Amino acid sequence: MFYKTDIGASYPDYTLYFANSSDLMDHLQNVFQVTADEIEFSQAWRDGELFTKHNGNIDKAFCEFHNKVDQYAEYDFHGLTD
Repeated sequence: MFYKTDIGASYPDYTLYFANSSDLMDHLQNVFQVTADEIEFSQAWRDGELFTKHNGNIDKAFCEFHNKVDQYAEYDFHGLTD
């Protein structure tokens, strides 16, 4: 499995890739500045609004090379969970 999201991308319509769920969660925690529990128990997480899961594998080195995120866009996590 690998994961994709546009949350936290520096550019519109830019996709970030994650080789595993742990790296995805670390990224989402950094973007939203909340705990993993807050993310996992959110409605947005349960509804699949934060990422898409894909079959297959990608290399972590690919993700690190591709995911050039200079700064995070402003995201309101609690706006996603209302």
